[in-house]
Amino acid sequence: MKFLLRVMLVSGCWLAMVAHAEAAPVRCSYGYQDSTCTTPIQNGPIPQPQCQSAPGWTTASASVWQGSHWSTPQCNYQAPPSCPIGYVQVAPPSWSGTSWIPPTCIPSAPPTTHADQQQACANVAAGYGKYISPVSAFIGPQSETTNQVANDINTQPPPLICEAPGSSFGGSAYGTWPPTNGPYDVYKLGFGTASNGYGSSTQVFACMLNPGTTQVVGFVLSQSQNATGGPCGGGH
Repeated sequence: MKFLLRVMLVSGCWLAMVAHAEAAPVRCSYGYQDSTCTTPIQNGPIPQPQCQSAPGWTTASASVWQGSHWSTPQCNYQAPPSCPIGYVQVAPPSWSGTSWIPPTCIPSAPPTTHADQQQACANVAAGYGKYISPVSAFIGPQSETTNQVANDINTQPPPLICEAPGSSFGGSAYGTWPPTNGPYDVYKLGFGTASNGYGSSTQVFACMLNPGTTQVVGFVLSQSQNATGGPCGGGH
């Protein structure tokens, strides 16, 4: 009998302990935390730093894992090459991944001179049957719009013509006007139609070029019927 009571007592204690264990909260669980509880730390992989992948960048020394962090990579940058002085670029440099392929360059055209522009005007004048010698007889350049040139022809004759400023011209202007109002580099010339430079009429030329070039975009001629003297530039 005593043995049976002992077994029943032990079983009851065991059951009470189990019930108590199931009911007790887990320490540091939600709602059961104090100052001794710490937040669990979760770490993801740290990406390895890289040099830029843009053209011109190369890696001299890659980053190294140092137990808790990556070292900084050593990167080099190469600026793209350009054409030397006196050359113009016709194709840009390209990046091969490790170095630059040089640009394609050609020699620059020499700058346009006033003599070049005067010769271009003389060439156009020859197409109208007017042969200018020397070509330096063309006076200029002046930066003028088409409207200003038209006003000069009608009211203010250009330098070295055989006409008093402000007098009108009897003949209508002919030739070719530029496609826009400009401004343009304008060269002007007037000379007597007689062989000695004196005569009863005077031819006035206005040669208009795109600024800084030898491209003649307008060439206008106008004739005065009231010449007052000469000679007024070369030509025949």
